[in-house]
Amino acid sequence: MAQTQFGRYDKYNGFVGGFRAQLNASMSATSDDVGKVQAVGINASGKVIIGSAAVTGIIGVICPTKVMVANDVIDVMTRGEIMDVVKTTGGAAWTVGDLVYAHADGTVDAVAASGVVVGRIIEGPKASGRGARMLVTAPVATTAS
Repeated sequence: MAQTQFGRYDKYNGFVGGFRAQLNASMSATSDDVGKVQAVGINASGKVIIGSAAVTGIIGVICPTKVMVANDVIDVMTRGEIMDVVKTTGGAAWTVGDLVYAHADGTVDAVAASGVVVGRIIEGPKASGRGARMLVTAPVATTAS
């Protein structure tokens, strides 16, 4: 199912709010990954992978603006804000104050079970139907991806 809304980095400082690394694998060629907020980890080669073997390996989130292939360099956000965020699972609307949980498969939603907090919704969906504003505060990974 193709997305109808596309998230984007709004407030981001590459010096202190994240880092850049190469992607381990290509994204969906159908553009389903463009604008989708996904939780990521770093593998043993230092490359970005979607999700992690365990949620304790989640190191940040990505929100790509174009289809990217393996070895492309991508910004991983650890601190900042993302606009027009929709839940990965089902695309349901967020509510102000929702905690954003990342899961080992890379999805983000409001379900605490088997997840780790990576942010909070600080502004709800707009009357125009656009998505919510998410404050990202990614945890420190305690295990390898």
